[in-house]
Amino acid sequence: YHRTDKKWYIWACSFSHNHILCHAVADGDIRFGINCLDVVLMDNISESDTDFIGKEGDEDPDFIFDENTGKWYMAICRLTDENGGGYKYHLFESEHPFNSYKFVCANNHGAETGGSFIKTPDGIYFACGNDFSKRANYRMYKIPDMTSYTELKFNYDDGGFRGWGTVMPIEVGTRRRFFWLTFDRT
Repeated sequence: YHRTDKKWYIWACSFSHNHILCHAVADGDIRFGINCLDVVLMDNISESDTDFIGKEGDEDPDFIFDENTGKWYMAICRLTDENGGGYKYHLFESEHPFNSYKFVCANNHGAETGGSFIKTPDGIYFACGNDFSKRANYRMYKIPDMTSYTELKFNYDDGGFRGWGTVMPIEVGTRRRFFWLTFDRT
């Protein structure tokens, strides 16, 4: 939700267009009910993994505005041939929510999906699932760096294989707890 414009900004993956990313703007609250939106598909003008384009195979986009830098960060789960192939997150930044994104960095290894940005008082983080062969295998990146990560540890790893989770910080007095919401499609 863009508080200044009082509109909802949306990025999504159009699976019916071969996993091309698309975006839209909505006046109403899209969190409830069924919503039909006119989306704009990204143009596909290059095959470079570091270009901000509508590359076939892209999925799981997430974006966030950083008040400290005045920039929008966009993470795209991109199918690549680099370093053994597979899905890897690529980070882009822009002064606009829907265009003019420039490549910042990318993960160099893994099999990532289901990522989401997490804003905390000490910065912006990005959590995503990784590795089909492991249970509850999550990575946490400190933005704007996606070249190194911390592997999350859990008391109970029953979130399924990679889980496609969302991690939300919840402030409780002077403490911060994290709520981990997952699902497993297997």
